[in-house]
Amino acid sequence: MGDRFTFGFVDKTNGDTIYLYSHWGGESKFDDLKRAISHANGRWDDVSYANRIAISQIVGESWKHSTGYGLSVNSILETEYPFVLVTDFSNGVVSAYEYKDTDNEVAELLVVWKLGTFVSTPTAVLAEAVYKALSEVAKEQPYEGESDDPRWEDVGGFQL
Repeated sequence: MGDRFTFGFVDKTNGDTIYLYSHWGGESKFDDLKRAISHANGRWDDVSYANRIAISQIVGESWKHSTGYGLSVNSILETEYPFVLVTDFSNGVVSAYEYKDTDNEVAELLVVWKLGTFVSTPTAVLAEAVYKALSEVAKEQPYEGESDDPRWEDVGGFQL
């Protein structure tokens, strides 16, 4: 059980993406990321510090525990949502990408926000934008005959 979600943070030095897996972070994903980006505000121009601050803010006191979070590079560990949120401080944006667990990588770009816009936009508006884009992608590119893919159950009735 859990409410798994994966956040991404781009490393400008080599273009790799650090993925942070959160076992219980699905429900609060937008708020957690908004808070993390806000805390890194003074370092948005210093990517290595901004990434460390943002990741630390999401993990919080859980650094002391052996469960709850995981890190990987260029490989999404697990998510129960059909998208991942990727923060790129070097370009000043947060992007939502479609996630297909068939290849463990992000697929189509769904939505892009400037950092400040992401932080100041109400969570419900962010979620609506992502799920609207996902529903458009689903109409254009259905999964190889899998019309009953369970990841699409919440489209239109998203969880916050």
